Amino acid sequence: MFNRFSTSVFIAIDSLKSNIVRSFLTTLGIIFGVGAVIAMTSIGEGAKEEIIAQIKQLGMDNIIISIDNSDESNQQKGTLTFRDLYNLNESFKENRITGVVKFNPRCFINSKYQNNDVLAVNSDYFSINSLFPAKGFFFTEDNENSYDKVCVITTSLSRNLFAMESSIGKKIKIGNEWFTIIGEAEIEALKKSDKVDMSAMDNRDKSIFIPLQTYQKRFSANATLTSIIFNTGDENKVLPYSKILKRKMATLHNNKEDFKLLVPQELLAQSQNTQNIFNLVMGTIASISLLVGGIGIMNIMLANALERRKEIGIRRAIGATRKDILFQFIFEASLISFLGGVIGIFLGIIMTYFISKYAEWGTSINALSILAAFVVSVSVGLIFGILPARKAADMNPIDALRYE
Repeated sequence: MFNRFSTSVFIAIDSLKSNIVRSFLTTLGIIFGVGAVIAMTSIGEGAKEEIIAQIKQLGMDNIIISIDNSDESNQQKGTLTFRDLYNLNESFKENRITGVVKFNPRCFINSKYQNNDVLAVNSDYFSINSLFPAKGFFFTEDNENSYDKVCVITTSLSRNLFAMESSIGKKIKIGNEWFTIIGEAEIEALKKSDKVDMSAMDNRDKSIFIPLQTYQKRFSANATLTSIIFNTGDENKVLPYSKILKRKMATLHNNKEDFKLLVPQELLAQSQNTQNIFNLVMGTIASISLLVGGIGIMNIMLANALERRKEIGIRRAIGATRKDILFQFIFEASLISFLGGVIGIFLGIIMTYFISKYAEWGTSINALSILAAFVVSVSVGLIFGILPARKAADMNPIDALRYE
C-alpha cells in the first residue's frame, strides 16, 4: 500500500515539474492571497498597537476631564476654570490632580523664533504620567508657589534645538517672558491617529512644560484650563471615581453637563473591539484572493484530469485503485497550495517591510496571522482539489484508454 501511495506522490511531482510554468501561474493566486492577508493584518495590528500605546500614555489609572461644547444649541459655552481645579483638590486631597493649559506662543530659542506647544501644568503632572527627568530635574510645588520662570523641555526637542549641547541652564523666551530650562523629560514620540478621539492627549514629544501658577500670573490671570487630569492611584478605582467625578463636576457647573470624562480604560476596550472588527474585515477582503486562487487550482486540475485521461487509464489497468488516483490529484492540488503558501509568506513579509518603510505606516507581523493564512491556503488547495480528483478517480478505465 505504501508503494502505491509513494508512486502516486512521484507521479504528481513529475506532472507538476513537466508543466512548471503552468504550475507556477496556478500558485500565483495563492501567493498573492497569502501575501495580501499577511500585509493587511500587519497594517491592522500595527494601527492597533499604536492606538493602544497612545491610550496607555494617557495613564490607565487616570481620568481626564475636558470641556464638551458639542451641543451647538447651547449659547453659553462651557469652560474649565481654576476654581474647578481648586475644588477638586480640596475634595480629593488624597489624589494627585493636575490642571493643563495648552497654548502655542511664539518662542525665541537658541537665536531662532518659532512656535512651540507649551503645556502649563502642576508639578504632579510628571508623576501622574510616569515621566522621569533624563537630565536636570522637574519643577516643584515651591517653584509654582514662587511663580518661578522655569521650564522643562523634552529630550527630542533638546536634540532639535541644541544638537549635542546641554540644554540645562539655557534661557528661552516664551511670549514676552524669559524662562530657564531646568530639566529634560524623555517622552516616546507617537504619531497621532484619526481612528479614535485623542483630543485630550497632548503631542508632548516636542513640548515645553511650565508651572501652571506661573502661567496664570505671567500670561493670563483669567485663564481657562484645557483639561484636568485626575489620578485615581489604582486602575480598579477608575470606574467608581468616574461616577463620583461626574456628579462633582455637574455640581460645580450648575448641573450642566458641558464637560466630558475621558476614561482610558473604556477607550482602550472600545478601541480594541473596533480594531478587531477592522482586522477581521481587512482579513476577509484579502482572503478573497485565496478564494480566487482556489478556483484557479480547481480549474487547472480539471483540465489536467481531462488531458491525462490516457495516463489515468493506464494506471488503472496496471493495478492502481480509485483511491490511488484520488490521492494523486489531491496531493497535486495540496502541493501547489503549499508552495504558494510558503512563497506567499515571504511576499507578505516583504510587502509589510516596504509598507512600513516607504508608506511610514506602523505595522506588526503577527505569527498567528501567518499561521492562519498558511493553513487556509493549504486547506483551499485541498478543498478545491477534491472535485477534480474525484472526477479523475471516477473515470472508466476502458474509456480513458480509448481517449486520444
